[in-house]
Amino acid sequence: MSAQHPEQQVEEQPEAGQTDAGDDLAMLKQRGAAMNTAFKAMERTLVHVHETTAGPGPTSAMEPEMHQLWTQLRAQLSQAKAELTELNGEVARLTAG
Repeated sequence: MSAQHPEQQVEEQPEAGQTDAGDDLAMLKQRGAAMNTAFKAMERTLVHVHETTAGPGPTSAMEPEMHQLWTQLRAQLSQAKAELTELNGEVARLTAG
């Protein structure tokens, strides 16, 4: 075993909870890809619920339970879209800075 000499530099490790911008960006991009996949699946589900319960007609043609489900899915989809937009903004900020 060799002793460490004072002139040797030791690579500093980030403290717990700290990462560098590259790690943050990679993590955000990965999260964004997962959210985008989930967003598209929710969109398909929403369209499927509408097509199978209301046909080509308006959502008011749905049975009450299905209309409630459709409304909930639409709200979740809207929230997912807002989160994805926020995440894309963070990725753009990290990429630019």
